[in-house]
Amino acid sequence: MESLLLFPSSSCRSSADNLQLFSSRVQTKSPLLPIFKSTPRRNTALMQMSAAASAAKEAKLWGGRFEESVTETVEKFTESISFDKALYKHDIMGSRAHASMLARQGLISESDADGILRGLGEIERQIDNGEFVWRTDREDVHMNIEAALTDLVGEAAKKLHTARSRNDQVCTDLRLWCRDALDSILSRIRHLQVVNCSYATFYQFA
Repeated sequence: MESLLLFPSSSCRSSADNLQLFSSRVQTKSPLLPIFKSTPRRNTALMQMSAAASAAKEAKLWGGRFEESVTETVEKFTESISFDKALYKHDIMGSRAHASMLARQGLISESDADGILRGLGEIERQIDNGEFVWRTDREDVHMNIEAALTDLVGEAAKKLHTARSRNDQVCTDLRLWCRDALDSILSRIRHLQVVNCSYATFYQFA
């Protein structure tokens, strides 16, 4: 993880960096492709293509290669928000801890962390009060909360995924949910034991 932060992959570079890298590779390593020689006009076109691709990926994380939006049938098939929204408290809990850790390690500023925490608190309040609008086009609980957080606090929200993958987030949410579910089950088992003992005592002396 530390090596990824210190030496980001090409996917983390800016559009301008990718363009410069592409141009240098074409000019120095691909002499048989003069059609791709870097010119101001081609540079502008490549930058526009890169910006369009980025916008498409913002709409769907996995839809960068698609020119059109998915149909309603596909959207219904791929969404999980109809049931995984039950994880919202645990998703927010994990994000709060992660934001605090990033600030403590100096990876994000304290002001960004404070904004993220305030935004998460407001989202939790809205969900608790039934004011939050769950959107199926955002597919799951993670994307719904993440998009709402971005709407509330802006660019700072995008830093929340530093050093955390979506798989990390899913596993953390499920572990936290299971922990709470086990506590609830154990409490009910103890209640059942008390009731059983009470009935046994009653019938013994009846």
